[in-house]
Amino acid sequence: MSTWPEVDDPAVIFTGPSPRGWHRLQQAAECLQRYAWSYENGPKEDISKKPPLAIGSLIHLALAQWYSRMKQEQEGKNPNEFMDPVEAVRLVAQVQGNEKHVANVVETFHNYRKRYWQDLNNRRIVAVEVLYDGTLDPGPMEALAGEKSYRLTGRLDLMYEDLGGRLIASDHKTTGRLTKRHKEYFAVSGQMLGYAHIVRQKHPDLASFEINLIQHAGQGDTKFERIFLPRRPALEAQFVARARDIEKSIELMQAEMAAGKRKVDEWPKVMSELGCYHRYGACDHIDKCMYGADAKKGGSWSWAD
Repeated sequence: MSTWPEVDDPAVIFTGPSPRGWHRLQQAAECLQRYAWSYENGPKEDISKKPPLAIGSLIHLALAQWYSRMKQEQEGKNPNEFMDPVEAVRLVAQVQGNEKHVANVVETFHNYRKRYWQDLNNRRIVAVEVLYDGTLDPGPMEALAGEKSYRLTGRLDLMYEDLGGRLIASDHKTTGRLTKRHKEYFAVSGQMLGYAHIVRQKHPDLASFEINLIQHAGQGDTKFERIFLPRRPALEAQFVARARDIEKSIELMQAEMAAGKRKVDEWPKVMSELGCYHRYGACDHIDKCMYGADAKKGGSWSWAD
């Protein structure tokens, strides 16, 4: 049993999105109209109760609490400064109204801890859920032309040193079904490229980027796999320039709106079945694109008509 004293108000870590992360750029790259509905049309819709996001967020919380307590223990400090992972999950789920996911998340976390209990001895935890604030700087010719830098942020799930002293950045990814193709998927992820870019701005000695894959208990058995992303020289070399291209396309549409030349429902639309539908179903804004800015979810017809 732990000999550390209890703490009256233990910390619960915020594991939410960063203020200016890759997600907004990804939306714009996929469909500028989707970006406009999400970011140029009043307050953003609360999507925290959608099952994939709710489950993933609570698993992230459990791991953040566990690794924070582990870091304290490695440094000879009181791990009880951070709330017990299961207690934190139950508390936050209650606040969010996501209690129905607690059993799944707790089972997943317990199985994860059994699988990776040696992390305490095999890893020196450097940072947990740290916000990195980086820049997308102009190239030499752009800088001469007076172009500005853009801000890019990311909340990194975990940073650790392995037994060889190599610095590793790790991102937790939860899924209902773990497949062999995940390494290929994440190798082209702008989010992962962005994380690596802004982390290396602060830690040039970053050795590798790890994806910590977690299949949660909602589909039956839990599964876990850790993969290291390969270097992608072409994508890495172009990442900043292409991300800046997306920022510029957003600014162009915003300027036209400000000048009265374009309404919020008149941004360029992808208009593709592959773009308007994704693995979780239809885009949240599909009805507004089909029937107008005031359309409600569900539209005015169904396939049964």
